Amino acid sequence: MSVTLSIDGPHFTGSGEIKFSEIRSKFGGGNNFGSYKRNTDTDATDPIVPEATENSAISTGNNLKFSQFRGSVKSYTATQSGTDENTSTSTWPGFRMGNYFDTDQGVQGPAGTGIRWNSNLNKNIKKTVNITGTCGSRTTTHPAAQLDPSSAVYNLTINVLSGARILGAKGSGGIANGGNGGNGGIGLRVYNTGAKNLVVSVKSGANVYGGGGGGGAGTVGGTGGKGGDGLADGGTTTVYDNEGACTSYRNCFLICFGGGNICDNNSINVSLLCNANYINMGCTAIPNSNNHGVPRNVDNADTPTTGGAGGTGGNGGNGGNGEGYDGTDSEGGFGAGGSAGSAGGTNAGNGGTGGTGGRGGEGGTYGSNGSPGIQGDTGNRGADGSETGGSAGTAGGLPVGNGGTAGKAIDGLNYILNPSPPPSGTIKGNI
Repeated sequence: MSVTLSIDGPHFTGSGEIKFSEIRSKFGGGNNFGSYKRNTDTDATDPIVPEATENSAISTGNNLKFSQFRGSVKSYTATQSGTDENTSTSTWPGFRMGNYFDTDQGVQGPAGTGIRWNSNLNKNIKKTVNITGTCGSRTTTHPAAQLDPSSAVYNLTINVLSGARILGAKGSGGIANGGNGGNGGIGLRVYNTGAKNLVVSVKSGANVYGGGGGGGAGTVGGTGGKGGDGLADGGTTTVYDNEGACTSYRNCFLICFGGGNICDNNSINVSLLCNANYINMGCTAIPNSNNHGVPRNVDNADTPTTGGAGGTGGNGGNGGNGEGYDGTDSEGGFGAGGSAGSAGGTNAGNGGTGGTGGRGGEGGTYGSNGSPGIQGDTGNRGADGSETGGSAGTAGGLPVGNGGTAGKAIDGLNYILNPSPPPSGTIKGNI
């Protein structure tokens, strides 16, 4: 950046003779020398001999002398050019007016360094700031340009000339899920309690823009519905009847044929008869047992099964950034798809897929608010089971993220906007 401070003066330096005609030429008054008294009236908008630090020797009374004009001044003009931003000094605005000009180094410095207004801001000497370049802010904490003296300011005009740009910082997009968009930054802040004749003049072709608000974030999609419940076939169990008779017949048969026993004909006939009865009854060996019985199948009770849980909803999209000195406006991000529901048990329904997250809102252009985020989709219904129907999914999350408010183009107190309204297209944002 560069700030050039031009002073109409100091006049009559050195030890040469001071002539009335020269005083009249420098200060523009009439032929009455009495009209060249130092004017301390803070309501005077164009004093002939203004109140100024350099003019303290000039009398306000009847003892006015030519010699008192040595080193006197008429006005101050500061001209900003190039680019002023707060990248390297984030605790400052992009361009800071007030008691902070450091023209020796060509940069702004903290109070107490370099040439400044020489304590003339609160005096009625005419002061002008011409902004010809770019003033930008990369943080919404600070405006792009700012007048911030601690005392009242008199007779100061801030001209934003054609081609000059004062651009506030962008508002950040809201973070999923449902985060609000950030507010845009202020363009020009002119705030001064007790100011008199503090004028802001925005010329045609200039741009004084507040940063756009960030878009609000979308919300999470709804949870999918639970699957319906089912019944699983219980199958059958084999049971054995006539266990005592079958076991007796089997043992009877084995008397002569099971262990190599020597039996007479009568015993053999009995054993064969027992075996015939065993077969006729449908007896069989019982598994894992020494006993025998007649098998039959018995139906088991059906088993209740549970439907699958619904899937979780997808995250909402982040909001888009607003437009500002530090970036263009952007659209909000898309929400993520929901996850699939879990599988249900036998004959039970699967859980429904979670809803897609809502899209983030679009960031605002210069001087415009960000858009709100969108609610996530409702989760999908769970599948029906054999016994009950699937449940409906839940609605997407609320509340959605609100869009951020646009930064003001000019924010201030006790200033005069001239012309008012300003030329078309020069202002974006409230004033």
